[in-house]
Amino acid sequence: MTQRTAERELARTQEGFRRGALAEVDFLRAQDALATAKVRAEHSAADVELELGTIAFELQTREKQLERQRLLVADVERRVEELKVRSPVEGIVGTVLVADRAVVAPNSPLVSVVDLSRLEVELEMPESSADELGIGMLAEVRVGAASVPARVSAISPEVVNRQVLARVRFEGEQPEGLRQNQRVTARVLFEERPDTLVLARGPFLEAHGGRFAYVLDADGIAQRRPLTLGATSVAAVEILDGIAPGERVVIAGSDAFGDAERVRVN
Repeated sequence: MTQRTAERELARTQEGFRRGALAEVDFLRAQDALATAKVRAEHSAADVELELGTIAFELQTREKQLERQRLLVADVERRVEELKVRSPVEGIVGTVLVADRAVVAPNSPLVSVVDLSRLEVELEMPESSADELGIGMLAEVRVGAASVPARVSAISPEVVNRQVLARVRFEGEQPEGLRQNQRVTARVLFEERPDTLVLARGPFLEAHGGRFAYVLDADGIAQRRPLTLGATSVAAVEILDGIAPGERVVIAGSDAFGDAERVRVN
């Protein structure tokens, strides 16, 4: 606006000077005023350009600060999220291993989580059965009045107190109401032999070395008879030859008979 005013003033003064109405000094003063106005216009344009650059730089700075603040917020949210402890399995808290507000080292256990849908049974097997025990063997777990099928899933590689620890996993649906550390009765089926004659295991095996046993007749006479034994278990022994189904056998107390062939039993 100032430059245009100076240009109009210069034109008016030049016209007046040409016609002799104004002095030359007025004409020169008008030229100086126009030159000054042009310089001021150039300075103003440079100031505007500089101001625009400053504003753009400040805007960029504010955008960077905003981005940095967003990154800080995201980092805080990530750290807060990392403070949440999540269990890899669904279940219930069994044991809290640290005190409240305690400082713990990295990778330290905090709580134990019990997955009640994947419980296993731990068996204490005698050392004598360790050689025959194998993964995948059938087992039977008695929970209350029900017998649930299972299979051996793991066997301890060491013997402790003359016992071997084994774990069995339920086949199919797990019985309801089962709890951690609950005591149940279980047995492992080393071998199945259908239609087999078995006899309850008793002291007669050790007394006579399993070579013979005393069989009772109808008159109460116990007669010594040679035996051929098969597989043995904790509670029974397989009879291959020497005893027929339905016969009565003295399984305890026969060590008092000595080597007598026939003994009357009162």
